[in-house]
Amino acid sequence: RPHDLTCLYKPDVIDKVLASLGSKPWLGERATLTVFLTTEQGAQHFALTAEEKRGETMRESFVNATGPTLMHVVFPKAAQLGDLSEEALRAAGMARLDRLAKQAGGARALAGSIVWSDKEFGWIADWRLADHGKTYRWQVRGVSFDEAFRVAIGGAAQILSGNGQP
Repeated sequence: RPHDLTCLYKPDVIDKVLASLGSKPWLGERATLTVFLTTEQGAQHFALTAEEKRGETMRESFVNATGPTLMHVVFPKAAQLGDLSEEALRAAGMARLDRLAKQAGGARALAGSIVWSDKEFGWIADWRLADHGKTYRWQVRGVSFDEAFRVAIGGAAQILSGNGQP
């Protein structure tokens, strides 16, 4: 399990350090992300929704992943996905998912898929997020789903804070 260290920063000091690293602080409001996730482990596969029983620990893990970034996530209800099959959800454009995100109570969509890989000894997770007309994509391989979700939230925070590609 990860361990988090909480620090108090002096803005004038940390801003200079961040600038020297080519980064900047994220002072803006944190958007609530609606998570659109498809999951595949062998013959089992499902879209993660607010009420999907098989996804209870995944939803909990996603919420835990938001803590260090002070972000928030929500999950769509199955009815809000409408006619989107798992395959259609993976292929859906970010503009459509952003519209659905708002219906589910989020500000924008974080789309992803996780597939179990025996070869990688863990999950392979692919993520997408649109910001300012550009769709960002990133991936992590051979990890627990807890780590896959931390990578998803960390990548989203990096993009939304204006610090570029994860």
